[in-house]
Amino acid sequence: MSDDPDAELLGRLIKEWTDALGAAAAGVRDLVARADFDKAGELSSVIREIAEDRGGAINRSRLGWWIKRHEGRFVDNRRILPDKSAGGNAKVWRIVSGSSGSAAFSSQQPKVSIPLSRW
Repeated sequence: MSDDPDAELLGRLIKEWTDALGAAAAGVRDLVARADFDKAGELSSVIREIAEDRGGAINRSRLGWWIKRHEGRFVDNRRILPDKSAGGNAKVWRIVSGSSGSAAFSSQQPKVSIPLSRW
């Protein structure tokens, strides 16, 4: 994983997210609130590494796009997936172990941007 800084950062985010929130689904607003609550914590450190802007604030939009870009990617047999059961307009994610849900994505398989039904 040391050859892939994004995988290393994703692994740290997944670990700290799980340590801080357990199996609870969370949106960007929830993650930022938790990071702001415990600014010295590891979750805050990882989130700031991903999405801190020049003024020192966490850029929610950047964090959301970063998570979206990495959703479905396996790191240490866990991944971030959208939580479809959450209502509302804000996207919510959940940490899922590799044995849960579909195994369509892994760190070795890139995401397919064109639906396979079009082939």
